[in-house]
Amino acid sequence: MAAHTPIEVLEGIASIFPTADLDKLLSLYEPEAVFVAEPGKVVKGVEAIREGLGNMLAMGLDFELIPKTVLENGDIALVISKWKMTKPGTAEVVMEGRSSDVVRRQSDGSWLLLIDNPHGLEWAVAD
Repeated sequence: MAAHTPIEVLEGIASIFPTADLDKLLSLYEPEAVFVAEPGKVVKGVEAIREGLGNMLAMGLDFELIPKTVLENGDIALVISKWKMTKPGTAEVVMEGRSSDVVRRQSDGSWLLLIDNPHGLEWAVAD
């Protein structure tokens, strides 16, 4: 699935996540991308990201992601989004947060995730 704009990368995650297709999700990442698997645990590379995303998918929760702001400068963009995970068939929120993601335009014009931080900034600036 090729993303043609920064926001399409995040929309791709939102549309693929419910299918639990880990390989399709990983196709939205650069090979050496960085992923915040949990607050304070940063991993690098698609294989390490596979484990972190696999754990999220294994929870079997419904997922909603809403991109809110895109700050674009040339071939790099920061996308700020809101997301939540709920128990299937209910409105009960199990997890929610604000993500800050960096995407980069590739040589073919598509966009891929370079940095995926679904846990926002609070963990990163905690005293």
